[in-house]
Amino acid sequence: MIFQYSIGDKPVPRGTGIPWDKGISGAVFQSGEPRITNQVNRDAGHLRQIDRTTGFVTHDMITVPLRRWRREPIGVLNVLNNREGQPRSHGCDGVAVGLRRSATIVGGLEPRMKMNRQTDEEL
Repeated sequence: MIFQYSIGDKPVPRGTGIPWDKGISGAVFQSGEPRITNQVNRDAGHLRQIDRTTGFVTHDMITVPLRRWRREPIGVLNVLNNREGQPRSHGCDGVAVGLRRSATIVGGLEPRMKMNRQTDEEL
């Protein structure tokens, strides 16, 4: 998966890639199920390469799949480091509902967006 947009104090450079089938984002991409990860440093599935690249430290994250309406996945969205304590499941539900609606719109932009699937060797 290729980062297209990142905001914050230490954003991920556009075009940075991670394998589509690895890490927490890869698991959410494949399952289609949103996920809250508290204490990311204790999750063996977390890919730490992005934190190392940017110098950012991920503590917790909400990961939500983006899919075309009833179709294949087109990406994921991550919300990192809740400022008011650890995220709870009700936060994930609200983000998921909003993003699933947005994904319908994003799916309509498909000709301008392409999800890049790359193998570990290519990254």
